[in-house]
Amino acid sequence: MLSTKNKGDYELCEAVNIFSVKIASSDVGFPIYVYGTVIARDSLDKKCVYLFRRERDNSQLVNSEIKDEGGQEDKQLSKGVLTIRGIARRDLTECELETGSLATRLCTVSIMYSVVIATVEGTIAIEAVQGNFDGKITACATSIQKSLVLYDSEVAGTVNADDNGLIQLLQPVISVYLKEMLEVTIVARDGETKRVKFAPKVCGGETFEITVGHSQMLVQVIWSIIDY
Repeated sequence: MLSTKNKGDYELCEAVNIFSVKIASSDVGFPIYVYGTVIARDSLDKKCVYLFRRERDNSQLVNSEIKDEGGQEDKQLSKGVLTIRGIARRDLTECELETGSLATRLCTVSIMYSVVIATVEGTIAIEAVQGNFDGKITACATSIQKSLVLYDSEVAGTVNADDNGLIQLLQPVISVYLKEMLEVTIVARDGETKRVKFAPKVCGGETFEITVGHSQMLVQVIWSIIDY
């Protein structure tokens, strides 16, 4: 999946950020309720990262706000594997935004992702110091203005904060090109928006304190190289 480039006494590799998995077309029409799993893994450690995981009683409605109570039979909508090519046999000089598709059984699934060169890994932590946060938190790299959703209070099953005040993020890790910036955007439900920018490093971290809506928050990013 990855290749490496010498950077003094350490190595940086390429990585992939997956932004969205969408049902591009459906043979059974819409609206539909979707449940099951979508996972990603690389060729290095084979560990699985869940992009989507829902049981039948917590299925996601796609393409409509109207629920059909007709009791239709469950069908296997999609099953398959899509291989995302990193930089093997490619000479990338900048980060690239790409899409892939997988046609299986009753639908075609579209995946949007970026291939990130000379990457470091940013692990994001957000603590609600005062007040509960109601809104949405996203993160993006400045070279590709496509955001990863870290938290959305309207998504079923999200947890605002644990006993220590840490907001439970849906996806706390993002790969960032060492020469760009990481931007974390926090939007309160009333529309108030705050943005915090972090400069990537091969190690260490940085913390900012901000107030958004009725919540005072600490936004922290810890940087590391991808160790394999």
